[in-house]
Amino acid sequence: MKVFGLDRNLLLGRSPLLPQKATLTHLLMRPDSSVINSGKHIYLPPHLTDMRAFPVIAFRLDRVGKFVDPAFASRYIKEISVGIALFDRKGVLQSLLEGLDPSPFCGFDGALILDHFSALSQIPDRGWGFVAGEESRDFSLPPATLAYSYVVLLSQYFMLKMGDLIIIPLLEETFGVVQEDNIYVSLAGNEIAYVGIR
Repeated sequence: MKVFGLDRNLLLGRSPLLPQKATLTHLLMRPDSSVINSGKHIYLPPHLTDMRAFPVIAFRLDRVGKFVDPAFASRYIKEISVGIALFDRKGVLQSLLEGLDPSPFCGFDGALILDHFSALSQIPDRGWGFVAGEESRDFSLPPATLAYSYVVLLSQYFMLKMGDLIIIPLLEETFGVVQEDNIYVSLAGNEIAYVGIR
């Protein structure tokens, strides 16, 4: 499984932070070992001292494809999940600016928390909220057409396979995380994805 994170500019603190159209400037790969199920507590690596969090949407591919025609891109995504991404801001920023691999700072085990996947048609666009410690924000989901445009673009460089994920950030800001924080995504006030920092 490949994890295509479209949050490079967000992690760098640059604008525009959210992708508006398909471009590789947003791409930052993560290892599949970084993905865990919602509802867990994780223990942060002790060398990470500037931990941040933000909500994400994950589009799961369910076909194999290369050089996907835009007319058929919608056939490659049937399920999505909403979740939480964690990263160490200081480590990611220093690594990317020095041309080094930032994976230890944004792709460590448990850095990407996802709820169970649901059919694309069953997920509402609005009514979402994000809580990290004392901070909370409301957000809406991006249109699926954005993910379809990335299916087309990514298939020009990678063989897309069943189970691959396209991760898109849902806010233009990140939130500080400290030990004992509880972080979750909610829908209409109901908890959807959760992780506890220990």
